[in-house]
Amino acid sequence: MIDSKNILLLFFLFFLFTFSHAQDVKWMLGTWNGTGKAHFTRTIVINSVNGNNFTGTRTNEADDRNHTKIITSLSGSINKEKIYMEDGEIIFKREPPHGKWLDCNCTGQNKIVVKHDRIILTCEIIGCGKDCDGISTYYKLLHDYDTATQLYLVNLFGKPELNDSIKIAADIAKKKLQDSIKTAAAIEKRMQDSIKIASEIAKKKLQDSIKTAAIIEKNKQDSINIASEIAKKKQQDSIKIATTIEKKKQDSLKIAVDIAKKKQLDSLKIASAIEKKKQLDSLKIASAIEKKKQLDSLKIAANAAIKKPPVTNSSKSVVVTDDKTKVLVQRDNVLLQSYHITAPDILIELFDNAQIDGDIVSVYDNNVLIVDKKKLLKQAITVTVHADAANRTHEFILVAENLGTIPPNTALMRITAGKQIYELTVKSDLSKNAKVILYYDGN
Repeated sequence: MIDSKNILLLFFLFFLFTFSHAQDVKWMLGTWNGTGKAHFTRTIVINSVNGNNFTGTRTNEADDRNHTKIITSLSGSINKEKIYMEDGEIIFKREPPHGKWLDCNCTGQNKIVVKHDRIILTCEIIGCGKDCDGISTYYKLLHDYDTATQLYLVNLFGKPELNDSIKIAADIAKKKLQDSIKTAAAIEKRMQDSIKIASEIAKKKLQDSIKTAAIIEKNKQDSINIASEIAKKKQQDSIKIATTIEKKKQDSLKIAVDIAKKKQLDSLKIASAIEKKKQLDSLKIASAIEKKKQLDSLKIAANAAIKKPPVTNSSKSVVVTDDKTKVLVQRDNVLLQSYHITAPDILIELFDNAQIDGDIVSVYDNNVLIVDKKKLLKQAITVTVHADAANRTHEFILVAENLGTIPPNTALMRITAGKQIYELTVKSDLSKNAKVILYYDGN
């Protein structure tokens, strides 16, 4: 049980010790925050005291991108109500980007006052020059100190009414503490009674719990024995069932493998027969289509030879005769590329794309001869063709009349239709012609 008299005695000794402890200048320790210019931080940090003497640092820092800053050592002493401070050596300095820190080696007049909830330190420099004269103010909050130190500081630096307020607050705190001690004693008594009752209840519950636990443990052992027998029986049954299932699975797997093998063989036979039939049908269809296309091309060429006006070229236009169109039927016409154009006027240019080796070519437009046996040189063979809504598709076929000295017959073809320009290498020989198709998408 708490002895209230001992607690009061301890409180009085603590209060006396704290009050006497506050009589030196330890209350100076810590950070004193400066007030004044915006975007500029000033602090005094007292980190050591010895009797009435103290030492620390003074910091002035600008709130800018360069972190302009100067830290100076500080020393001083307090004698009764008077305070003396002096700046020492510079510990750190970063000059401002457009100027420098002023070195004011002037001793100021310092004083401490208590106002409201703060203890305020004022440093005033007079008669040192316009750049150094001024007042710097720093403060600490009173509630950062204990009550005895607050009384001491108010007695020393404050007004009487403030001292009275603190004394009243101390008396109220003392009365509250006494009431709290009495309440704590009453609570302590109740707690002791509650502990005694709780101890009896816990003892009874523990005895009941032990008995109950013994019964539960016996039931648990019985349940474990029964569960063990059941599990053993289930395991034996499961092994028998699993063995039977595994045998059936092996039989099913063997049957499935045999069926799969048979299906695979049947599928291979059917797929082979279908593939052979498809190839034969494709060959027949392709042969029939090619024959029809050749016949249609010959008919179109015959009609075009009669109806179509001559095509302009670097030489005179040539009308295809039946003998000349045989080369389009007797050789394979291999499609190299197809383009969609929007301009109606088409310029065809043919060059030898490498070494001049005597390649000779002919060109057909929709089975009409437009270039007749011309030798490929560095200078272009040119021919122009006009497309319109009635004649949108132009199928150009380049025929090799020889292989030159370096087979095959190779030409560089440039097609220009308005802003559209296409270039491609065209190779042909005595068994294959090269085909390029243009589709006119204009009006």
